[in-house]
Amino acid sequence: MRFIEGVFQMPEGSAKNEAEPWPQMWRDNSGTIPAYASMPPKPLACDELGRIHSPTLVAQGAESAVDYSMMADEIAACLGNASTYSVAGHNHSLPMRDPARFAAVVKGFLMTLDGETR
Repeated sequence: MRFIEGVFQMPEGSAKNEAEPWPQMWRDNSGTIPAYASMPPKPLACDELGRIHSPTLVAQGAESAVDYSMMADEIAACLGNASTYSVAGHNHSLPMRDPARFAAVVKGFLMTLDGETR
């Protein structure tokens, strides 16, 4: 739960008090954290990302931790065909805290693709 609290910038001890299904889902997924944390990072170069030509949405909460924002900005710049969207008042927990807003952002992006090959 501390991992989730750190990622979502939540007060210590608060994750367990969130509405279900979140705490149960986090507990169920907690077994993946040690494996994820111990994996050596696989480098992914900007030129490799640049070979992706599909339209891509890079969405982030405007209040996300700076490292997440830096990663999102770098990925969008490397992709070359990315649209970025920053949602005011949210951090990395946007899909959990405001799923309707997140869905609207994604839907808006998809609507810009009408007529394009997906």
